[in-house]
Amino acid sequence: MNGNDIEPWEFVPASTKESALYGPVVQTLKNHWQKESETVPPAGVHDTANSGSKRTGGRWSRPDATFVRRRKFKYVPGEFLEVSTIEVKPFNAIDVSAVYEAVAHRRAATHAYVAVHVPAHLSAALRSDIKAVRSVAAAHGVGFIRFADPADHSTWKYVLDAERVEPDPQKLSRFLSEQVMGEKVVARPAPTVGFGE
Repeated sequence: MNGNDIEPWEFVPASTKESALYGPVVQTLKNHWQKESETVPPAGVHDTANSGSKRTGGRWSRPDATFVRRRKFKYVPGEFLEVSTIEVKPFNAIDVSAVYEAVAHRRAATHAYVAVHVPAHLSAALRSDIKAVRSVAAAHGVGFIRFADPADHSTWKYVLDAERVEPDPQKLSRFLSEQVMGEKVVARPAPTVGFGE
């Protein structure tokens, strides 16, 4: 066997940079999640990890990828906005802090996921870390995805679905404006409501 017989994701170094996973994960999400979404902005899959050095609202406020869609249901009137965030972690950084980072994203999203890179040959060695992340994700309603190859959707396993939450509409709108659409938002003071005047 020579070096040309090895697929790019079969050779896995001792560690992987999280940022090396963003491109293939976003592309895979575009190929498989975006199919069911309309194309009117801001709908679609967005690489929010690489959106520059702009301020995003605090620690753990910028997800690695964001999926936006509007949904209609047969027996429920109206249209529903869904904003799903995805926090990506390489195999050498799998721990429960990823779940808490995803929980923080829910301040401005309806669904939050953790997606971890688990190369096939490391699956057994990472079992206890994966189990811990899955347990904490389940306790907090965070979705959990694992994949052996970020670019090959057939290796993706959807372990837990994310529970829907209702974030503050103002925070959700600001998140979409700044992080998804790339707009600069000028903060305006909230109108005051006088009670008993």
